[in-house]
Amino acid sequence: MTVTGTLSKTSAYLSKEQFYKECHISKATALRLIQSGLIPAIDTKKKTNRYFIAREDIEEFKRERERDPSKYALSVKPIVSTCGAFREYQRSGAIKMRQIAQVEWSNLPDILCVKDVAHLLGYRSETIYRWIKKLGLNGLKISGIHYIPQKCLLEFIASPEFHSVHPKSSQHIDLLRRSYHA
Repeated sequence: MTVTGTLSKTSAYLSKEQFYKECHISKATALRLIQSGLIPAIDTKKKTNRYFIAREDIEEFKRERERDPSKYALSVKPIVSTCGAFREYQRSGAIKMRQIAQVEWSNLPDILCVKDVAHLLGYRSETIYRWIKKLGLNGLKISGIHYIPQKCLLEFIASPEFHSVHPKSSQHIDLLRRSYHA
């Protein structure tokens, strides 16, 4: 079923794709509205057609957006401003950050997979692979799978290359803050 311009009368619920087309918003905006709870939706947990929104909720959204656009405005805080004093690389802060991480990660295995590193630092696995390829994060590749020794990860997080990563994840910023206030 394709909906363009007006809501279809055949279904009480529309998919996220139908929602963003009907409301003339981007896919990312539709997803943000759903995930933030501003638009009530049924989450099927499927890869395709994951979200369904009631027709009444879409109509209510359109009325509210017309009346109060600021309610649905994208509120993105610039990540650099949250870093404050952390904009410039300081070797002393990097050494403290390495020491903090070493203590916190002492119970982890000596060799980590990319997924574990991504979870620790708050980045996607694809980002970790990019760091391996372009920023010098050292690791091992065994049978096509990348592994990163904890020692190499600790060296990398104390490097200027890790500090230069933008935008920084919340875990990255938290690690910076704790190291600079230690």
